Amino acid sequence: MELKELLGDDLYKQVQAKIDEKNSTETDKLRHVRYTDLSEGKYVSKEKQRTYHDASSKVNTRILANDSSGIVTEDGLLEFGNL
Repeated sequence: MELKELLGDDLYKQVQAKIDEKNSTETDKLRHVRYTDLSEGKYVSKEKQRTYHDASSKVNTRILANDSSGIVTEDGLLEFGNL
């Protein structure tokens, strides 16, 4: 169910106006008030995404260089703690 469906048009517009009002006074977009539907599992924080991207980039670089030292355990699994 969408928030607009739950609140109805009038209340939704009031909520959106308050959010827009608050956000207009904040220059840092990371501090803006936002809402999202987390039930679909699509939201990933920017920090978490960056962490996994950096780790996978390091693994890819080592794989392309054929250097698995320190990232592959004895049983052949990747060990991200050593990146």
